[in-house]
This record gives sequence, structure tokens and C-alpha cells, in this order.
Amino acid sequence: MTAHNKFVIGVYARVSDPRQIEEGHSIETQLSRAREYADAAFGEGEYELREYVEPGITGDNRPRQMLRDGPRSYGVREALTDLLEDADNHELDFVLFFEVSRGARNEHVHYFVHEWLDERDIGFRFLNVDVDPTTDEGMLVTGMLQIAAAYQRRQHIWRVKQGWADRTAAGYPPGGPARYGFDRQDPEDVPAGGRRGYTRNEEQWRWVRWMFERYQSGWTTTRIADELCRLGVPRSQGGTNWDSSAVRKILLHPAYAGLRPKQDGEMIRAQWYEDRMWDPEDRELILKRLKRNRRLGATTINRADYPLNGILTCSHCGNRLYAALTPGGRRQYICRGDHEDCPGLQKVAEPVEEAVLRTVRELAASDRVQELALDEVQSVLEVEADRFGEQAASLQEKLKRVQSRVDGLTDLRLDGDLSSEEYREQKGRLTTERDTLEEQIAAVQAQIEDQSVRKAELSAIQEVLQDFDAIWDALDPQERREALFTVIESAEMRRVGGDDLELRLKVHFLPERVLPLPNYNKRSGEDGASALTPRELAYLKHRRDGRSDRAIAETFDVEEQTVRGLRRHIAKRLSVETIEEAVELASDRIDAEMHALPMEGRVRKRGDGRPKFGWTAKRKAILAGLAEGLPRQEIARRMGITKKTLDNRIGRMKQQAAVNSDEELVTWAIENEVIAP
Repeated sequence: MTAHNKFVIGVYARVSDPRQIEEGHSIETQLSRAREYADAAFGEGEYELREYVEPGITGDNRPRQMLRDGPRSYGVREALTDLLEDADNHELDFVLFFEVSRGARNEHVHYFVHEWLDERDIGFRFLNVDVDPTTDEGMLVTGMLQIAAAYQRRQHIWRVKQGWADRTAAGYPPGGPARYGFDRQDPEDVPAGGRRGYTRNEEQWRWVRWMFERYQSGWTTTRIADELCRLGVPRSQGGTNWDSSAVRKILLHPAYAGLRPKQDGEMIRAQWYEDRMWDPEDRELILKRLKRNRRLGATTINRADYPLNGILTCSHCGNRLYAALTPGGRRQYICRGDHEDCPGLQKVAEPVEEAVLRTVRELAASDRVQELALDEVQSVLEVEADRFGEQAASLQEKLKRVQSRVDGLTDLRLDGDLSSEEYREQKGRLTTERDTLEEQIAAVQAQIEDQSVRKAELSAIQEVLQDFDAIWDALDPQERREALFTVIESAEMRRVGGDDLELRLKVHFLPERVLPLPNYNKRSGEDGASALTPRELAYLKHRRDGRSDRAIAETFDVEEQTVRGLRRHIAKRLSVETIEEAVELASDRIDAEMHALPMEGRVRKRGDGRPKFGWTAKRKAILAGLAEGLPRQEIARRMGITKKTLDNRIGRMKQQAAVNSDEELVTWAIENEVIAP
């Protein structure tokens, strides 16, 4: 007896399928039968009844107590869990189950519950069998009923799986919501004994066709997704937020080609094959194109102003380099370095892009390149045409020989030299061989017909190379990226020592070129011209072209004294007296690294193109002194700096504020809340 005054009986009731309700196993029926048994066995009003109800729960699931010591690989039966916990807390005196199968359809669950209640001296009964399950005879009877219940459960699972397998083999769609562009067939339209298939959703169907036509015309999946978002086209699950992944899934899914995949991956004709969106051959072309375009997949950020985004790859790990933006606004190409041998490359975008563009422009402008491209186009087409022609002729000859053997086999059978069994066996083998040859011939013919597509691709590359500069200037950022993808076969970046990198660039039809990408930082531990930074080399290049320090300062967007300081550093590092000697010593390296030299602007700029500049406490103190009307000498004395240093700082602040006088600088600082009025 529990701590309560009344005898406490726990009743467990479970239903997993609506058909069980029709069979008289509803929750209400189970609870009613339990009350009748309790009234007869313990007396009406002499007990307290606690209900543990689980509708829609399969008997194969387990209580939480069975999952404490292992991974949760089954669904949890919460009501049964509560019953066992109350039994463990001595809050129950007796437990009733309507049937053995209601308690569990899994022998492990059945014996676990049996032992759990028995160890706590709590009696229990199954209303469909008049035995005490805690006795040897009762354990035998209920155990046999439990085995039968588990067998029924496993048979049900097998029938469901077999039904889905038959449904798949017949080409009917899987369960769940219909795919975009389809609706589930109306049950009233399904013939007697038939299955529900797919019908067109005309509105969505129109947009699927629209995606296919745009992709066939050369649009990328990203461009298609952006246009769908702009047009506000709704998705099947609601919303209008399209992305390239959603478009790619639609283009690749076999349902739109009228196909249905089996469990082993084999494609079969679906129930809606005659009403398909496009042919299976069109899907194969889409697969090939997406495979070629795999370098243009999603990256760290989705921005069109990275022309090499998805084209650059890491030579160390083989992964593509991702476009990224630093907190300071610098565009970069980086490798995540998820391979143990990958150093994790990272490079500012501007010099890499400039190196590639200069190289492509140089190659595209060459008459020799045009000749090579034209020769390569013709050579590739001729070689492929010859190869396919030879394959087709060879297969046709084999087919003739097989057909001749089939005819000879027929003659032998008519002459009585072969029995009917021998004739069927040999003819079946020859028929299989003939069908295989016919399939191979059809595949070769398709490749020959695909020569027009291949020719168009090669011609497009040649056209881009012929007038690259004019085409490039007329393109928007996304189109520029696609143009580079058209002409560039591969672009790999690798580390060559220290912080220096090199780019291996392969343009279609042309040999690979290696482009050094030196680091911007000074090279400690090196001597001579190899110790010069790219900025210093760029200065020497300008001097070699006859430009003055003042003109170079304007090009670099710095003060002239900064350029003079750069010249002194170069002379000291090369141990020369004149800048002409420095130019001569560094001439070879200037020519080799021309593509990577920062010929204009500051070395480090923010994403908006402005120099990196912050209104520090020292600069604000200078502004405050000017606002008080103090002379510059006094401000310099207070700050502990020379007047020349102060003049330089005020000059940079004027440049940042785009003003000419101290008074205008103070006014600007107050208006922009740099200092208080």
C-alpha cells in the first residue's frame, strides 16, 4: 500500500494507428475496460486510478529508463516513462495494461517493464489474458503473446517497406510534400487500385521552365536566384528568398526530367514521364555544365567585386580560395587551411587581380596568341571528330559481325544442327551483345552531335581573347568574373618561402605562367635588390620612367617628404649614392614583378578607398590647442614633440578634412563632433 489512503492503480493506454480505434482498441475503450476490472477486483470507490495515455505512439519505442546508459536511438515513450518513475517512487500499488501488445511490441521493452515492476513488488495484469504474469505460467503465456506482437510489428514494417519499394519500382513519387512545380494527384482522379502521382502546378511549372531556359542561355545559378528574388517569385514553402543552391537543386533534380531514382541509385521512368519538364539528355548536359562550373560555388561572402572569386585555388590543399573582407575593409583571398599540409594562404586581392589582368591583357593582345588559339580550336575539334569517327566505324563493324552470327545461328536452327535450348541460349547472348553495341553507337553519335556545343565553347573563348580590353571595359563586375572564368583554365596560388607567394596561371590554349607575388613587408635578413619592398620597386619603376619625386608623391597619394624618405631608405639598403644606380641594380626584379607592383595610391587603404585614419587622443589634443588659439610652438611644447612633427600631423589632418587653414580645420572638427565646441 502506498503512502496514500487509497489503493493506487496505474492504467497504461496506447494507440498507434487509427485502424486500431476501428478495431475497438481506442483509448476510451482501454480506460473503460480497466475501470471495470478494477471495480470487480478491488471494489468500486476503493481505489484511485491514475491514467498514463499515449496516443499515436508505436509500441517499438522505449521508455527513457532504457536509454540512460546508451545513445538515444529510439523514440521515447513519455507516459510509460512517467509510470515507471511513479512505480520507482512507490506511488503505485498495481498496474493494468489492456493487452500485451499495448504495453509493447518489442520484447526488450516488455521484459524491461516486467522486471522493473517485479523488482519493486508492484503487481500488474494484462486484461486480454487471465493469468498472473509474475508466475512461471504467466511469464510463459505473456511471453508468447509478446513474441506474436513483435512478429506482427516486424511484418508491418516489412509490408510498408515493400509497398514503398513497389511504389518506387512503378515510378510513383515518394511521400512527403510534392516538389516545386508539382502537386499531389487528387484522390478522386486516381483509378481504383491505383496510386497517387504528380500533376503539374502550372504557376510553379512556368518558373521552373524559366530557370531552365535562362540557364541554357548562359545565366549562372546565382544570377537566376537574384532575378527570382527581384521578381518576388514565391517558393513552395513560402517566402521569396531564393539562392543559388535552391536553383541548382531544381535544375539537377531528376523529377523534372521525368525520372525517379531507385534505392540503388538507378534512374527509372516516373509516372509523370510523358509530362516531364525536359528530357533526360538535357539533365545530363546540366550536370556536365555544373561540374565544369564547380569552381564558382558559394564562398565566404557573396560579392561580385571579386573577379577571381571561385577561380583561384590553393596549390597546397587543392581547395578554392575564398573571398573575404577584413574589419578594416581590405578585400582578400584566403584559404581556410583545413588540410594538415596547407599553410593557410592569405593575400590582399588587389595585387593578385592586377597580376592576372595584366597577364591576360598581355596574352590577349599578342598576334601569336591569336594564332595559337585558332590553331588549338581547330586541332581540338579535328582530333575529337577523328576519334569519334573511328569509334563509330569500329562499333558499326562489330555490330555487323554480331548480326551475321545471329543470321548464321538461325540457319543452323532451321537445318536442325542446333537444339531449341542451344538456339535460345546462344541467341540470347548475341542479342545482349548486339543491344550493348547499339547503346555504345548511340552514345558516340551523341558525342559527335555535341561537337557543335564544344565548338561554340571554344569559339567563345577565342572571341573573348581577341578583343579582351574592349569587352572587359563594357562588363559589369559579375560579367567580368564570368569572362575570366571563360578564358582561365586554372589559377593556383602557393607559398614559396617566408611570406612570399606565387601564382600559377593557365589560360586556355597557352602554356602555364608563373607570377611571383611578393609580400608588401620589408624583407629582413636579405641583401641588395631582393630586400626591396614592392612599394620601393614601384618608386624605382617610376624613376626609371623619368618621373620626379613630386609627381610620384601625387601618384602615391602621400606627401613629397615621404617619397624622399623612401628614396633614402632605398639608397641605404642598396649602398648606392644615386637613385640611378639603385634603378640599375633593381631593374631585373622590376621587370619580373611588374604585375604585382603597387604603382599608385597608398599601400594600405580601407575598403572605401580612403587612407586608414583615426582621430586619436593626440590628434584631438592638437585640435583642442588650435581651438584655444594657442601658437603651434606652445602646442608642440605641451605635447612633447617638435614643431616639425606637429606641422606634419596638422597637415595630415587638413588633408583628411579637405581644408586649407587651421581655422577651417577647427570648424570642421567641431561640426563633425571630433572635439567639443
